[in-house]
Amino acid sequence: MGVSAMATENERLAELAADFLARSRDETPAERQAREAWLAEDPRHLRLYRSLEKLDKDATALLDDPELRALLKHNSE
Repeated sequence: MGVSAMATENERLAELAADFLARSRDETPAERQAREAWLAEDPRHLRLYRSLEKLDKDATALLDDPELRALLKHNSE
């Protein structure tokens, strides 16, 4: 597999991981089963998904920071 094909494959996997993560908050039992099956398919899937979960958690914590919220509010006025 060439460099370009690997990049495309990694992008495709990252998009799938992001889609599964976005749907995970309101997923049906069938969607959860599909996500769990996809994660079990390949160690790369789980690594990507966990990385996105951490990024989402960190971004949420950052956006919930009272100092940042105050700064953003102040800058928008």
